[in-house]
Amino acid sequence: HKPIKDLNLPEGLLIVALVRENQVFIPNGDTYLKPYDHVVLFCIHDKLGEMKTIFQVGNTRKTLLNQLLWRKK
Repeated sequence: HKPIKDLNLPEGLLIVALVRENQVFIPNGDTYLKPYDHVVLFCIHDKLGEMKTIFQVGNTRKTLLNQLLWRKK
């Protein structure tokens, strides 16, 4: 697992809230994403394609986000 600050998300993409177990909270850089979290984010229009690649809505395939979360240092 990695905290959000270590995911190297592209500039222009910001995770602004998480919904976990029916609770909404604002994450910080030390927050870890967990399976089944719902991510609320903002991104600039130019980063929309990258956002769709990283966060594949409703897709259970191995996503780039999963690779970033589980990649060993």
